Order: sequence, then C-alpha cells, then structure tokens
Amino acid sequence: MRTDTTQTRTKFCSNCGEQIDIRAEICPHCGVRVALQSSTKKSPTTATILSFFVIGLGQVYNNEYQKALIMFVLAFVSLMFWSVSIGIITSLVIWLWSMGDAWKVAKETGWSTSASANPVNTVVGGIILLIFISVAIGAFVYVMEDVDEDTTTTPTSSPVKKPTPKATSYRVGDTISVSSHDITLLSADKETHYLSTSYGTEIHVPPPGQTFLKITVDVTNEKSSSVYVSYTDFNVEDSSGYRYDPYEEYIIYQGSDALGAIQEVGQGQKVKGSVMFFVPKNVEITKVNCDCGSIFRQKIVSWEL
Repeated sequence: MRTDTTQTRTKFCSNCGEQIDIRAEICPHCGVRVALQSSTKKSPTTATILSFFVIGLGQVYNNEYQKALIMFVLAFVSLMFWSVSIGIITSLVIWLWSMGDAWKVAKETGWSTSASANPVNTVVGGIILLIFISVAIGAFVYVMEDVDEDTTTTPTSSPVKKPTPKATSYRVGDTISVSSHDITLLSADKETHYLSTSYGTEIHVPPPGQTFLKITVDVTNEKSSSVYVSYTDFNVEDSSGYRYDPYEEYIIYQGSDALGAIQEVGQGQKVKGSVMFFVPKNVEITKVNCDCGSIFRQKIVSWEL
C-alpha cells in the first residue's frame, strides 16, 4: 500500500509564503518563479541560532531574502534610537520576531522534529533562552532607571513619599548635572538682530514689538555612550508664567552657532550652541527651561535670570 503526505508533495513559496505543489516552478498565488525544492531540509535550531546572532540571518538561511532585508532595515533604524528606551525595546521585539519566524519557517520545510531534538540542540536552545532572559532583564532595568524613584517602602507599611529636597536655584553660568550628561547655561541676552550664514550673509530682525532672546548652552557628556540634544529641548518663561518656544511661524535660528535639531554628543565630548527666541519687548524673561528627560518621562531643569 502506497502512502503519500501533503508535506512531501508541497513546498512553500519563498516570496509570498503560500503552500504550493512541489513540482511548481511558478507560484500560482504571486506569479514569482520559485526554485525547485532542495533535498536539503532546513534545521529550525540552526535558523534560530543564526537569527540570534544577526537579525535576518535566519531568514537568509531559509531563502527568505526580502523578509531578511526588511528585518535588517528595521533593526538598523531601531539602533539609531538606542539613546532612548524605545530603541532598545523595538530592537528586542525585532530580534525575537527574527528568531521566532526563522524557527517557524525552517520547521515548515519538513525537518524531522526528532532530528532537532537531540542533546546538542537542547543545550544550545537552553543557552539561547538564558541569554534572552538576561537581555530582557537588562532592558527592563535600563527602562526602570529612567523612572523617578520618589517613593520608599517599608516591610509593614504602604509606600511613603520621600521628603522633598530643598530646591536649588541655578543662575547663568551654573552647571546642572542629570543622569546622562551635564548642561551649563553660558549666557542669556536680548539682541536686536543677528547674522545668518545659511544662504549667504543676511541680517535678521525680529517682528515689530518683539526682540530676540539668545541663550548659549554647553552640553558635556562624561556619563553615557551618547546623548542627543536639540534646540526644541529649551523654552523660556516670563514673569507671568507665559512660555516661549524657540521658533515661531516656522522661523528657526540660522546663526553659525545654532544648536542643531538633533545633535549627538558622544562620551567624552562637548557641544556648545545657541538657541534664539522671539519675546515681546515689554516683558521680563525670568527663567530658562530645558527638558533633559526621555521619551517616557519629562525631566525639566531651570535657570533663573
């Protein structure tokens, strides 16, 4: 009596992933020419290990090149945001997706489960699981360090709020130290005009009834692998509590000393830059604020003028 199974008579399209006849050279679902099924079956363990070390490599092993490219690009974009917690979280998700997909696709090629369930593969799988748990714990600790620890607990009581420390008044020239870097307000002066060098030399003047307020800051990074600063991190307040942002009506400071929109400061480096504001002539600016927090939480520091 002859037996025949669907698994031995079918294969999967490397482009769309649909199940097709093993003899098909063109996928009836997407129309893409597919290679004849190789006699070499894919190992789920090998595919997972490859994706563990390099995101997308397991997909290359499974001949899913388009999916591998997508995963690699997403991982590269996430890597650019590792200075904030969201970059680490998205990278972890993509990494897990790459490993899980590599295992699933390789298993669907028909590799015998008994062939992959040998002691060596079991040990390797256990090592991968331990490393994953370690990475997950490390990412969790990294995120939790970004949360304010404003409460304490005792073994027999509910959380007790810590005493509020006495506020420190910072002035121009003072350095404020935060968890990731140090920032100094070097100056804060009103100006009637400034020179722009972006498109030749141009003289910029404020709108009628307003004047420029230019602040200059110094950012020093001795604590983190890298931090990012932007002119949008800053704002100023007047004596009535009104806030003024560093741009208005799409006019952005274009001086040669301007602080960038996204400026990286590597470990051991310093960046000095200026931010310009439009403020009414008849108001007194009393405070400069900077948001030194992350995407999850604001951390506002201030200097009194």
